[in-house]
Amino acid sequence: MHGIDCAIARWRAKTPIVFKRIIRIGLCISSVSVAIHEALNQFGAMEPEWWTTIYPYLIGIPAGAAATAKFTQTYNSKGQPIRKPTRKRKPKKDA
Repeated sequence: MHGIDCAIARWRAKTPIVFKRIIRIGLCISSVSVAIHEALNQFGAMEPEWWTTIYPYLIGIPAGAAATAKFTQTYNSKGQPIRKPTRKRKPKKDA
């Protein structure tokens, strides 16, 4: 597998528990940062200088860590990646 097929397969693979926690923590940090920033802008409050400096890092670093952690895979005892079960579509009924 090369290129986009490999990326899609890794994205759909089962993620280890440790990396799931990294994803959740990263998304929480980014979400709270965006909420604080939007609240300050909406109410016309003046942002402190330190907030303006660290805000891009509070968004970028956790989001990058979450995206990178999503590409990790869990392997079985034979060394093959474990895939998530796919949803089976119900057959269409003829009208």
